[in-house]
Amino acid sequence: MSDEVNSPKHYQFFLELEAIEVIARSMMQEQFYGYCLGNRLKYRLRAGNKDKLTEQTSLALSYEYFDDERLTDRGLPSDPRTNKPLDTRRSLYIGSPQNSISTVTVDAFSATLSHEFDNGATLINQTRYADYDKYYDNVFAGVYNPETELVSISSYSSATARENLINQTDLTFEINTAGINHKLLTGIEYSKQDTDNKRLTGYFSDLGVDISSTLVPLSNPVYNGV
Repeated sequence: MSDEVNSPKHYQFFLELEAIEVIARSMMQEQFYGYCLGNRLKYRLRAGNKDKLTEQTSLALSYEYFDDERLTDRGLPSDPRTNKPLDTRRSLYIGSPQNSISTVTVDAFSATLSHEFDNGATLINQTRYADYDKYYDNVFAGVYNPETELVSISSYSSATARENLINQTDLTFEINTAGINHKLLTGIEYSKQDTDNKRLTGYFSDLGVDISSTLVPLSNPVYNGV
């Protein structure tokens, strides 16, 4: 079975030998590199023009995938003696790194259809659908006691699933009244968002089933329990 995506028939001149391979074998390595560089520039220069449905109508499609994972750090508590952030080294981490992870995954699809009318008016329709999946887990610093050099820590987690659908249509046109040109814009927009959110209070189960806050020394404020 032929692969019309990765190995379309119109690129195959001989059995199991595509046009790009014939070109590569007919050139020196430096020449073939220049050929590939020229083709790359060609496709970048014509980007946005090849997708025209007609001379007056164009369609642009895009897809975005985003995945991120990082350590959550709420920073330092305030010092009650100065009412300012605690004066300590910037790299100090207070909390539990293994229980303070934030992740987000995004799948987004966009489509833009535009048309230019003979009278100069322009119609643009844009649609965007996005699916967001976010999770936030954090053990964070609370009150600092300078007398005991202890910092209270608490915890919570938050999960959010969200879907967005946005459609916007704009019509731009010009009119002339009493010798004055006016450019007018009118349009309509439809937007829908569905969100599910769940937030849970964190408990330090190694200390007790109902313990939601504990103390750590400022000299070693990393909590390694669960």
